[in-house]
Amino acid sequence: MDLTNDCHPSFDGLLRRCVELNASDIHITSSVEPYYRVDNAVIKDGEESISAKTVAEIVDSLLTPQQWEVLRQEMSIDVAFFWENWQRFRVNVFYQRNSLAMAIRRLDDKYRSFAELHLPTRLS
Repeated sequence: MDLTNDCHPSFDGLLRRCVELNASDIHITSSVEPYYRVDNAVIKDGEESISAKTVAEIVDSLLTPQQWEVLRQEMSIDVAFFWENWQRFRVNVFYQRNSLAMAIRRLDDKYRSFAELHLPTRLS
């Protein structure tokens, strides 16, 4: 899914901040300020909490009707999208305490060597 031109304004701001911080993850929970994972530390950035209504609107912008149905039945769903400059993200949408929440991973587009991936040399 391409969110380049069709991104919820609040979500767009969160993604921009994720990139600015060079964060690997964003954790969004209704009525709680977002958390970012930067260098393996989970940090707050002083942003306001995100209302349950806004979280639902963001999720609505990400999911198709069929995916909403899966979310309702399974209580979670994984989706992926790309955003400005082909930056890729994977999102786990789930229910937490009867409210929607999201764990968003920014996917690195760098190709890594076997050594960087710590793979056995016999695989190369």
